[in-house]
Amino acid sequence: MNYILFYLFKLKYLINRSLGPAIRKNMGRPALQNQTGRFSNSAELVRLRQSKRTLVGEYTYQKNPYMTFENLGTKQWPQGYNPKPLISKSIRDVAQRHVEAKFTLRRI
Repeated sequence: MNYILFYLFKLKYLINRSLGPAIRKNMGRPALQNQTGRFSNSAELVRLRQSKRTLVGEYTYQKNPYMTFENLGTKQWPQGYNPKPLISKSIRDVAQRHVEAKFTLRRI
């Protein structure tokens, strides 16, 4: 059991280390564009656990001001601006280099 915890801890570390550059690589029209790196550097995989068939991860990012692009308020942005698919894709891209398991990701 300790081996699994160590493996998940190490995988989380490897993902977080490469997540900012992976997000910047996946950015661009029609989605968010990189200007300062503040958004991409704020994304972080917070928790990672193993379920029966997948690895389940929870991530966060700097919600102010970027959460507005999730279209939860009155202002509606184009769907491509939503940061959740961008971060999820980037986490999967990075994780794919280290593991072949499927990922389930949630923003917290």
